[in-house]
Amino acid sequence: MAKINKSVNPCDNFYEFACGGYRDVGSPLHEMQNEINDWIEKLAMEPVTDKDDKLVKLMKIFYQSCKNNVGSLNDFIEDGIDLRRRIDPSAEHKHDFTWEEVIHDLQFYQNSDAYLFSIRMEYFDDHVRLVVDQPTFETKAGFLDRNSCTTCLCKMKDKLDIAVAAVYARHAVDETVKMEIADIINATKSQLFDTFEAQDWLDSKTKEAAKKKLSAMKFYVGYPDMLLDENFLSTYYKDLDTTERSLVEIYRQIHIHKCEVERKLLGDVSDLIKDLLFLKQTAGSIPQVNALYTPYFNTFLICAGFIQSQLFSIDRPKSMNYGILGAVVGHEIMHGYDNEGRKYDENGQRRNWWVKEDEIKFIEKSKCFVDQYGRYVEPKTGLNVNGQLTLGENIADNGGTLLAYKTYQKEHKIDTILPNVEFTPNQLFWISKAHSYCSNYDYKYMETLIKSDSHAPGRFRVIGTLGNLKEFGDDFQCPVGSGMNRQNKCKIW
Repeated sequence: MAKINKSVNPCDNFYEFACGGYRDVGSPLHEMQNEINDWIEKLAMEPVTDKDDKLVKLMKIFYQSCKNNVGSLNDFIEDGIDLRRRIDPSAEHKHDFTWEEVIHDLQFYQNSDAYLFSIRMEYFDDHVRLVVDQPTFETKAGFLDRNSCTTCLCKMKDKLDIAVAAVYARHAVDETVKMEIADIINATKSQLFDTFEAQDWLDSKTKEAAKKKLSAMKFYVGYPDMLLDENFLSTYYKDLDTTERSLVEIYRQIHIHKCEVERKLLGDVSDLIKDLLFLKQTAGSIPQVNALYTPYFNTFLICAGFIQSQLFSIDRPKSMNYGILGAVVGHEIMHGYDNEGRKYDENGQRRNWWVKEDEIKFIEKSKCFVDQYGRYVEPKTGLNVNGQLTLGENIADNGGTLLAYKTYQKEHKIDTILPNVEFTPNQLFWISKAHSYCSNYDYKYMETLIKSDSHAPGRFRVIGTLGNLKEFGDDFQCPVGSGMNRQNKCKIW
């Protein structure tokens, strides 16, 4: 409740009302991600012990090799020469190949990632010069943060993505919480069937196709089931040993291992391989405060990093859980029916399953969102939100939030009343929804977000979505025509 600014009328600007008291730099989600990164990095920094399983050993050896010996320029060149000899055994001497071949091999075969610098070639009339580029510090949100992802941590999470995801998931995901969230997801999917049926602008054929896709839609809470399958993990990493060695050697082994795995993927289209493809695509996101939907798998994932007590708790009123996590569930499901997701069928195939007249209506309804969000001006930069760039996220926000609210109303007619809290359970749903978007970023970060991110800034995800929903206006008794109860509302689902 400390984020709330009661001096602001919630019917004028709900973002300022719900988040006006938030003064920290960044966002709560950003800080949660920092905590996850800190936990992973702290584990990777600890000495290897006999009690460590293979995944933890791989992480520790990789990270500590990176920190202790990132490779010198001479190592880099010698590595390239050695690689060239293995590619072309006839090249026995250094003069049997060119520097262009050496640099190309290192870059193509990804060995250059084993160094905390990059190397490139500059060409002149009479000579060629090797140029070494030193690393730069990574920044987040326009400021240097001690908790931002360090180079070695990022490299470890990238190259050992499945191992890191598995280790973190074991640590962070509670099975009781998983089941509770699965119940919310199933209830939300059930509500969406009713929502489809209630759409008077859709032909019955389009409705049936939409329902068929929803029936086939898969979901995972925390991680794909395959991730913690011990037989899978032992098989997947069996060719990687845990001998302490240089980072260059580790990279070589990981690359060979990756090539073997991908070769097998290309030759098999079984369900097991499809599951592995999905895991490979999402593993890097599992230890993140995130959720995602992939249209070509027709599957969504609530990542392990998102399932934290700040965002979901069994002991919290249902209104708050649905306002945060329920809205995220609704958002990801509705991505299957946004301007891009709607182009894929129940099997993840790109196929038009829309009756032509309904497709035309969808496109027309979408224009309302493009125009609405395109009129919003971000206060720090003076830049307009790109309504077309953010269209898919805005459709998912609007449809997903209403879907979560209706599911909450249907499933929990009686909810916990918090002592000494002046807001009703319905109002707490909307406040919780808004709190997940509270943030305080600088000019540079906001400029980058506006120009390149498919998500609108948090303030517009709040006022843009809630101002379109009659249910919000009713719960806060906002007069029609006020800032948060617009007369001309945009709606698809």
